[in-house]
Amino acid sequence: MDSETLILQQTLEVTLFSGQERPLALLAETAVEQHQEALPENCLQVTSGNAAFVDALQKLLAQEQPTCLLLAPPLIPAEKLPKKLQKQYPHLGLHEIALQIALENSAAQSLVGAWLPHGFFVNMSSQPLREYINAAHTPRFIVDYDFSFGFEAAVKMRLLVVQAGKANDQLVRFFRCPEIPVRVNADGQQIRDKARQRAVIKDLKRVARQGGGATEFGYILRDGIPANTPWLFARHHPSYRRHIEDLGAFGGIRPLGELVDIQLGFHPSEQVNVLLPGRDTNKGIPVIEGRDIGADNVLHIEDGRYRALPEKTQKYQLQAGDICLRALIGSDQKLRAALIEAEMLPLVVNNTILVLRPKPEVNVDGRFLTAYLQSDHVVQVLQAQGIARRLYAQSLAEIPVPIQDEDVRAALQALRSAAQTMGEWQAEAQTAIRSLFDFESAKDARAHLLETGRRVRQRERAACQIDDLSYRLRVGLPHPLAYRWRVAETAQPTLEGYRDVLECAESSACYLAFAALVMMRSVGEPVGHLAEMANRLTNRGHGTNFGDWVTILREVRDKKRVRQMANVPFYEVARFLDEPAVDDALSLLKRNRDADAHGRGPRGADIPVKIGENLAALQIFLEAVEFLSEYPLRYVEETHRDSITGVTRYRYREIMGDHVLVPVLETETTAAEVEAHSLYLVDRTEELHLIRPFLTRRECPECGRWEIFFLDRFDQRQGICTLKSMEKGHTIEDDGITAVFQHVNLLA
Repeated sequence: MDSETLILQQTLEVTLFSGQERPLALLAETAVEQHQEALPENCLQVTSGNAAFVDALQKLLAQEQPTCLLLAPPLIPAEKLPKKLQKQYPHLGLHEIALQIALENSAAQSLVGAWLPHGFFVNMSSQPLREYINAAHTPRFIVDYDFSFGFEAAVKMRLLVVQAGKANDQLVRFFRCPEIPVRVNADGQQIRDKARQRAVIKDLKRVARQGGGATEFGYILRDGIPANTPWLFARHHPSYRRHIEDLGAFGGIRPLGELVDIQLGFHPSEQVNVLLPGRDTNKGIPVIEGRDIGADNVLHIEDGRYRALPEKTQKYQLQAGDICLRALIGSDQKLRAALIEAEMLPLVVNNTILVLRPKPEVNVDGRFLTAYLQSDHVVQVLQAQGIARRLYAQSLAEIPVPIQDEDVRAALQALRSAAQTMGEWQAEAQTAIRSLFDFESAKDARAHLLETGRRVRQRERAACQIDDLSYRLRVGLPHPLAYRWRVAETAQPTLEGYRDVLECAESSACYLAFAALVMMRSVGEPVGHLAEMANRLTNRGHGTNFGDWVTILREVRDKKRVRQMANVPFYEVARFLDEPAVDDALSLLKRNRDADAHGRGPRGADIPVKIGENLAALQIFLEAVEFLSEYPLRYVEETHRDSITGVTRYRYREIMGDHVLVPVLETETTAAEVEAHSLYLVDRTEELHLIRPFLTRRECPECGRWEIFFLDRFDQRQGICTLKSMEKGHTIEDDGITAVFQHVNLLA
């Protein structure tokens, strides 16, 4: 018995025949050779490979009461069946009729297995029968085979096992039998991988025993197959569900049909009177065909074979913003999609193109949607939907599409703006090169080239700096972190330099922890560690420390509810520690900071080595939190509220980068309350988030500079808070801020 037959025998035994007293199998004569060896003894009955299969099945069911029955009917489409069967079972093929008859005439709890083609599991024409089975019976097993048994080899076949009648549970098991590898030995003999074969059979038995979960080759649905979905292994696999949920991180998920209207182009045979030869460019408008969308997703209008009379093809003419999809899917399963720009028009499409036109009431980002349709994500969706060769409007409308939230929309707009600017710079440089000999004198040409070249070189130098992590940290991070980084990266090989590196890490963790608290406050989620901090600060006289900041960051990271929320400001704060290397770097820095605070820091020749190790860890940590450059720390100096228009104008400073001197800027917001002399974090939608009292900006009495302060410790007896500078560690005392810290639960 070869591997394929052995696996078929085992799947039939495990899913259908195991423990059954009266198993039967009714096979069309064309299927006997491929299945006979896999069946139990004395259960096989053979009938003709035509419509007489139905009569044989009805006769068998009238004479026998099998506890399990396997069907391998001939594949005859509805339109080729006798008129009587067509009338009695409209739109059903012979295999579907046989399955329905078997289920209607089987005793409750008996099993019916059927060898069925791919179309039954995905086609809309088979959906009523699938819905009937779901409603009146209980699907138990669907088995895919990645190899052919020879029977109807051109058609993808699957095994379906259904329990007649409704059961108490709705467990459905999906399993995919992989192809067993073959190697050729020195004698030219084909040797099957028996270890792999045993692993597949073992996994099948495991799926049959389990009441849920997934294995290497299978999985179990506890609540049955969802209505109106294909019965496919890929469609209901947990990994596919996770994939769709992950796409929702862009901002949400909606079916494509809710975003666009989908229309097929005209059929050339019906519109032959409107076509003109493509070479006659003086008449008509170009006709776009599927072949004109290349593998690069570029629409090659110049390659068009035909032109059409515009007055007779108005319904099929394209508009700016339309997306054209090639109706036939290529061998790589990727869609070919092109976005129509205004300068391409006028154009008309034939029936090898599907046109996606954004609905007027929906704000669709055409470039975003086009990029998604061209991506591998859609390949996975198509496979899960059972779409393999041709796109149809109805199935295409069901494809899940990610929707952008405001953060993603703003980021994409910024990328496009940057790409446009860099394109303009490139064009300027190219123009300067081409115009070198357009001047009347070589002297003028030389002067122009040097002047233009200077600006281009300046742009290039500025752009190259962005690839330098140190530069990005100095100019992009909030001022306390950027300042600390500049001190750390220039640290001398001394104990003081070693501490500069660790203090940079502690200040950075402190800032991130307060950003996390602002985020949690905005979504109404508590932070448990605050109670411990408040008790320690208020009742035991201890100060805040590196451990507090790390504990807060890890608690926020582990909040599953927050990770599942959409539109969370500063959401990266809850995710950057997901990377093990970053978490390890933070742990190392904290461990060394604690050791130094307890007198266990490095000595002598070890100091330069330890500085290098900790500086490397600090770089890993700070590179992971570069997202802070997207969220400016803003100090509001002055506000003016117009209650009639509902607009607040305010003057502010961006406390970003390593330089203490920053200009005063002015903008406006519709926020009802904006505090003067307070610090805010600004999210990607320009919404202000108050970070007071966690951070406040004050003039340091010790050094005379304006610095950012946070709560270091609290004297309960005198009611005095000691605030510490993030930049230099200087401290000041304040007896008027206690109530505010109590309000945010930082003090008890």
